[in-house]
Amino acid sequence: MNEEKLEAYANIKKQIKELEVAEKALKAEVLDEILKAGEKHVVRPYGQFTKCVRKTSWKYSSDLTEALEDIDIKKLDEQESGVAKCKETEYITFK
Repeated sequence: MNEEKLEAYANIKKQIKELEVAEKALKAEVLDEILKAGEKHVVRPYGQFTKCVRKTSWKYSSDLTEALEDIDIKKLDEQESGVAKCKETEYITFK
């Protein structure tokens, strides 16, 4: 096995993690600044920032919630009985 490739991969993953942590911290601060300014869209020479809204969850009626629960139970039954087939994908992890 090529140790240089493994080490290079590990170093890149470490850098990505560090950048993601920094980005997450700044993202909340930038959003707060945009909200305080009362803006929806801010353009600068280095890029543009747009305040967005995403629907993250739905609250359904009790009838539909019951039907969805029944479907989930039926899915589980098919998984356990072997009727449902699982698709598997190979990948690597690194910690």
